[in-house]
Order: sequence, then structure tokens, then C-alpha cells
Amino acid sequence: MTDVKHEAPGFMTYREAAIMFSLMPEGDAARAIKATCDYYLYRTLPANLTGTAQQVFKIMKADIDRNNEKYQKIVARNKKNIEKRWGKGDTAGIPVVTQSNTNLKPETLNSKLKTQSQSCEAATPPRAKRFTPPTLAEVQAYVAERHSAVDPQSFIDFYEAKGWMVGKTPMKDWKAACRNAENWERWEKCGTRSGGWSSVKTSADYAGGDFFND
Repeated sequence: MTDVKHEAPGFMTYREAAIMFSLMPEGDAARAIKATCDYYLYRTLPANLTGTAQQVFKIMKADIDRNNEKYQKIVARNKKNIEKRWGKGDTAGIPVVTQSNTNLKPETLNSKLKTQSQSCEAATPPRAKRFTPPTLAEVQAYVAERHSAVDPQSFIDFYEAKGWMVGKTPMKDWKAACRNAENWERWEKCGTRSGGWSSVKTSADYAGGDFFND
């Protein structure tokens, strides 16, 4: 592969060169400046340049050549660093981009974005399910299912008063709390344990007043 030659983006005129141009006759200065610009842009050498204009042009040409050589070294060094980082390839001073979102067909771009979205979702852990306090009917059904001595309304009233906290921790699973509540002595005091799960109360049983006081 043939290396692409990069042209320097410009050249700098030093103060000494400006002084030389200002001291030259206008005609010689114009010819020297034009010869310098032609050499920088097209690498052409002047055919009929004599005297002071020729001497000044030689000085300017040497500056242009020197600056361009420095620029080529910088380009080569940058290219080497890029190849070292991104891998060898036709970098031409910039990283080789194998594919991007530019000029992709809509269906290809949508598929790519969907794949990226799925990857992000797979990497993100699922959020914990937000706790919702159970209804009286839900607790009644669960107590009946387990043949439990827990009084549903008393269970709800107890944890409602505590803001559905287990100690200092918000409740996560009311069914687990209900299973733990089966070991509370209060059910024996209230006579529900001896009666078995068939004595589980319904909402109609609480119409006369409070059943449980903590």
C-alpha cells in the first residue's frame, strides 16, 4: 500500500521575511510573493526570477520545505500511534471505522438499536416488586388455604398500625409474615387456635367492634 502524502495546512512567515518583503521594490516583492505561493500550492518553481526576488524566494522555499518535512513527521507519528491503538489498516491518519450508524438502511439501524437496547436490559438487574398490602379477602383465603389459626382482620390491623413494617424493615412478603404470625400466642388467647381454620372470621364477624388490640 502506498502511503498518502499529506500537505501541510499552511506555512508561517517569520518577521524577518516580512521585513525583507517590505524593503524590496514593489515589483520584486510581488514576484517573490507570487513565486512563494505557487511553490506552496503547486510545487512549481519560477522560470524567470532574478535578483532580490530570486534570493528571497530561495529563503521562503527553504522555510516551506522545512515546515512540510516537520508536518510529515507529525503525520507519520500520529498514524503509527493510531495503528498501535486500533490495529493495522488503512488508517490514513484516522481510525478505521468498519461500520457506523451513518447511511444505514432504516431496518438495519432499527435492528442495531434494538440489539443494543436488549443488551442494556440484560445487563440491568430487575427492579424489586413493589409491596402492596393485602386485602382482607386475600388474607382470609390464604389463612383458609393453610388451615391457619391467624385471624385475618387482626393480622391486617396489626401491620397497618405499624405501617407494614417488620421491625425497621418494610415488609416484602405478607404471606411469609402471615406464616410467622401462626406462632403468635395471641391466637391461643383469642381461642382461634383451638377452633382450627374453620373458625376463620369474615368481614361480617367484625361488624360489632374491634376484635384485636395490640
